[in-house]
Amino acid sequence: MAAKMPISSKVKRFGGLILIALAIAPSHAFTEKNTGWFLRLYADGSPEDRQMVETYLSNNQNGFHWANEAQAMESRPKLYCAPTELTPTGGQLLETVRLQVKADPRTLLIPFGFALLLSMQTTYPCKFAQ
Repeated sequence: MAAKMPISSKVKRFGGLILIALAIAPSHAFTEKNTGWFLRLYADGSPEDRQMVETYLSNNQNGFHWANEAQAMESRPKLYCAPTELTPTGGQLLETVRLQVKADPRTLLIPFGFALLLSMQTTYPCKFAQ
């Protein structure tokens, strides 16, 4: 008669099988849509689509704001140097992205969040001491 395997060995063996299964299982990567896609959605979409685009921009800018705050706390350079009282609307942020695209049409091909960051850096550059 075979000896019984201890519970801890069974759990380890089962856990190992799960890890192997997860490692070989197909996964779906999420990639952010490019700027051109979002601008087309805004131009051709429903009012709900336009609101979603503006909210997306506002949420990204809010994250950039907090990243700037973290940079300042660590005495590191900010991502961009907007006035502290600045609270842009989604529509205003969209306009900064449009201006960035007009200045450099390649912006249409990059992720929308990155285009927003570039547009904020262009609109509100930091003036560093040389």
